[in-house]
Amino acid sequence: RLRRHLAQRRSVLQVAMDEHGMFTQAASHFGGTSFWVKGPEWLDARELAARAREQGVLIEPGDVFFHPDNPPLNYFRLSYSAISTDRIGPGIARLAAVIDEMKQAQSNI
Repeated sequence: RLRRHLAQRRSVLQVAMDEHGMFTQAASHFGGTSFWVKGPEWLDARELAARAREQGVLIEPGDVFFHPDNPPLNYFRLSYSAISTDRIGPGIARLAAVIDEMKQAQSNI
C-alpha cells in the first residue's frame, strides 16, 4: 500500500516537473522517496530554498552532498514521501515561479 502511494506521488511529481520544463531530474523507481534535481547553471539552490520556503515549498539544497571545496550550487532534492498528492502540482508551480523570478533578476544584472 505504501509503495503504491509513493509510486503515485512520484508519478505526479514527474508530470508536474515535466510540465514546467525547467528541471533535469532523476528518481529511484524502487524504494526512493525523492528526486535529485539539476537546475540551470546560474541557479543557487541555497537561495532557491530560502525563497521557496517563503512560498510554503521545502527543498533541500544539494551542495552539502558534494565535496565542500567547490560544490555545484544548482542541485537540490525534492522529497515526495511526506506530501499529499494533491499538493504536489501547486507546489511545483510555486517553485517554478520562484525560479522564474530568480532568472528575471539574474538577467537584469
